[in-house]
Amino acid sequence: MGLRDSLKFKGSNSTQILRGQHFTTVSKTEDFLSNNLSLNDFLKHVGYTIKVHFPLEEEILIPDFRPYLRQYMEFEEPIRIITSEHRSINGIYMGINSPRLYEVQDDPAISEEEKISQTGHIAKIMLQHI
Repeated sequence: MGLRDSLKFKGSNSTQILRGQHFTTVSKTEDFLSNNLSLNDFLKHVGYTIKVHFPLEEEILIPDFRPYLRQYMEFEEPIRIITSEHRSINGIYMGINSPRLYEVQDDPAISEEEKISQTGHIAKIMLQHI
């Protein structure tokens, strides 16, 4: 049983679009980790998540959630964790997709082995995030 099986609860109407995206992300991440989704297809989904899903959380969910969090807690640790995971995923993704200009090698591109390793790290953070 994967994480996607535990995402059956409905939640509030206001979070349905995010919940649907979470379900899709969990499905794609679990498929990638079980070798049922290609590296490139998973990275396309990660790019979509960075461009579409993360801004929805950062510009809509977090500002709406913050006052309620403050009402019940004196700290914002959940928000710091969410935004930290966004930055980590984005940083790793950018590292995979950007040439390494600091390398002395003739080919500044990331090796396929390193790309797989870094993408696996993204997958683990994505599942933790959800």
